[in-house]
Amino acid sequence: LVFVATQLKGKNTRFLPFNTGSNGPGQPGGAGNPAPTAYGTYATSYLWEQVWQPDNWLDLLQRFVHLHKSRTPGGGTTKTMIFPRFHQWD
Repeated sequence: LVFVATQLKGKNTRFLPFNTGSNGPGQPGGAGNPAPTAYGTYATSYLWEQVWQPDNWLDLLQRFVHLHKSRTPGGGTTKTMIFPRFHQWD
């Protein structure tokens, strides 16, 4: 399983799933990732074989990562990093 956090807050860090789904991206199924298809591969290999490829990583950063800024009642500003889940990428 793969989980990501957009902000580290010690014990309050919130990790969100970044998995493809039990039957692969775009397919009906449950949580997690499909079982590896070949000996020596991993259920999470899509992370370095697809997501972390330079062109794909830059595409994700450009199209999906968003810094949401909002005003607080006291006049300050809060910033929240929004990062897509895997199923939102395709």
